[in-house]
Amino acid sequence: MANEKFVKFAKEKNWKKLAKIGTKKNLQDVIDVAEACGYGRSEEARNILIDILARPEREAKIAAIKGLGALRYDPDSQTEALRHCNPGNDPELADLIKASIDALREFTRESKK
Repeated sequence: MANEKFVKFAKEKNWKKLAKIGTKKNLQDVIDVAEACGYGRSEEARNILIDILARPEREAKIAAIKGLGALRYDPDSQTEALRHCNPGNDPELADLIKASIDALREFTRESKK
């Protein structure tokens, strides 16, 4: 579960504060920011998640992948960002990427009904 304070920032659309926290060294805060951004519905949340996805830490990548799969802003751009994520030889990351892309596709199908 994401840090309640960060979820509150996301609901209040305090993206600058979340973006700043997302660049810090404290990995748990970065993970919590990624989870909170999954609750957002904006370009800013997507951009924060893409920045976190570029971090070298595996845990940060996992949180960003999950956040991009949960975010309901622009499924096409989110899918594109996920496709460019290189899981290397990590089957768990590859499975998470696929699951997030599938969730975005399902959201797109549902929203067209």
